[in-house]
Amino acid sequence: MSASSFPTLLIVAITVAVAGWSGWWWVGASTQETAALRWFEERREEGWVADTDSLGVTGYPNRFDTMIEGLELSDPRSGWAWSAPLFQILSLAYRPTEFIFVWPETQTIASPTDRIAVSGDTLRGSLAMIPNLQLTLRKSVIEADKLSLVAESGWTADLDTVVFATEGIEEGFDPGTGHRIGVRIRDITLSEDLRQQLDPTGVLPATMEGGQLDATVGFAAPVSLTTLEDGMPGADSVQVDDFQLTWGKLDLRAQGTLTADAAGFAEGRLTVRAKNWREMLALAESNGAVGSDGAAAIEFGLGLLAGLSGDPNALEVPLTFQQGRTTLGPLSLGPAPRLRVAVGN
Repeated sequence: MSASSFPTLLIVAITVAVAGWSGWWWVGASTQETAALRWFEERREEGWVADTDSLGVTGYPNRFDTMIEGLELSDPRSGWAWSAPLFQILSLAYRPTEFIFVWPETQTIASPTDRIAVSGDTLRGSLAMIPNLQLTLRKSVIEADKLSLVAESGWTADLDTVVFATEGIEEGFDPGTGHRIGVRIRDITLSEDLRQQLDPTGVLPATMEGGQLDATVGFAAPVSLTTLEDGMPGADSVQVDDFQLTWGKLDLRAQGTLTADAAGFAEGRLTVRAKNWREMLALAESNGAVGSDGAAAIEFGLGLLAGLSGDPNALEVPLTFQQGRTTLGPLSLGPAPRLRVAVGN
């Protein structure tokens, strides 16, 4: 090959490579756009309101960025709805099973009872799927900073930081069913009307320090894009490694393991540790969660348990779920929560 022909061959090779990549990008972008449009069409066939002003994929040459403008989603069966001026689904062309979601600074969520305007400095998430036929969830993160909720009914809530994360676990679980889940919420400020409902006597500070949850959940089915279209699978087991909730002097913590019984109700035990538990009980009585007669009996029973620990202001007591009922120490609290719907129900 002569030296003079080398530049020509290089140009041809680059041209072919660019054309090939461009063709591959166009196919990938068209596939994503078609899949998104099909999803909206399927929701409409199910009776949803599922409308957009525009939907398209951009990002050439290295990204697939799905831009959805004028989004309106409403499920008539549940009564929930979501509207947003812009919602973005971003991915790298060479990582097609990993996505970044970007919500707008303002959007609206409606429930059967209220309509809430949601705004924040940052509201984004990420999702990584295992590249199999079901697109099984590998990990996910949702983060929000300076989140503000303003309800049409008048109440407001401001949250400084919210983080929700999941990570798949293989050991000890069927493929795709085991996930570690973490939640962190910091500095929650409620409007006066909400605070009055929770704390009528005004003994707690205006801002709740927040809470966190670290848990390992074994779902009844693999968590994947396929199963999520029908709703989140129920849980067979929940191991609470750490639960904390702090508001002023009130400090509540819990650990333990629950499993689903044959009817899907939680069965097992959480060890609950509460500091200044009498103030918690007084708060429950003042906001109507516990009647005055019941509060006296509960205080007497819990006082005996706290006395056994040597610190009358600190309480460590089992929260037990058995045969569809919940008990705190010797006290019955009502029905147990349901982890999943039993087969056949």
